[in-house]
Amino acid sequence: MSDTPFKDIRLFVNEIDNFLNNYSTKINKYASKVSDFFEIACYNYVVKFYEKDGFEVKVKGLQKGKFRYKISPIGYPENFSYVEIKKSTKSTPTIFEVRHNIPIASYENSSDIYIAADIAVIKPGGILWDSTHKYKGKGKYYCYITNKDLLTFFEVKNYKPSPELLVNFTGMANEIMPQSIKGENPYKNPKHLAPSLLVSGSHTIHTESIADIYSKRYNLNIVVDLFNIPAKAYLFTSNLNRIGTK
Repeated sequence: MSDTPFKDIRLFVNEIDNFLNNYSTKINKYASKVSDFFEIACYNYVVKFYEKDGFEVKVKGLQKGKFRYKISPIGYPENFSYVEIKKSTKSTPTIFEVRHNIPIASYENSSDIYIAADIAVIKPGGILWDSTHKYKGKGKYYCYITNKDLLTFFEVKNYKPSPELLVNFTGMANEIMPQSIKGENPYKNPKHLAPSLLVSGSHTIHTESIADIYSKRYNLNIVVDLFNIPAKAYLFTSNLNRIGTK
């Protein structure tokens, strides 16, 4: 198996174009690195998970009529696009957002520690624009996701997994979503994927053993060979097979 599936950027371009065509929009600018294309593709597959689960998908924040992915923590959220996920019910509709590269406040100490997950699923209005925050530097304000509004998150890596990567991912989960480390299950209503590490490359014997242990110890997903069929997955939830090229 290839360590970096979909090396041909044209395949990424076609997938992204087809995805956005479903919502009558286009990408505002194509990425320049394969790793950026991989992250965009993973963002799209997270959206597809909810769409296949019966949710309505709406694109928001178009920039001059086109979808602008936020593939870096740099930049204000209002200058980028995102996806709103909605399911109507007899009472209050369920609504949340899929966001890209926005700092998330720590579960324990939200005023000093922030971690930018590659992809975050949040409650609507979960981003704060703080003009007085000490981390805003010379900018207009500091933007971050309040921890209470975080529903789940995804880390995306376009290379071969290492033991250190897997350990760092569990540390990140412990900082911003410790419920997943403590064995609690906050993902039932509506059903969300547990925090997930999405990797393009394939395991070594060592990392495969670590992933197997972590998936049983914690409420986490670790997926490698993501664009091979089937991907090698170590799952907390059985629903992850709905993300991917199937």
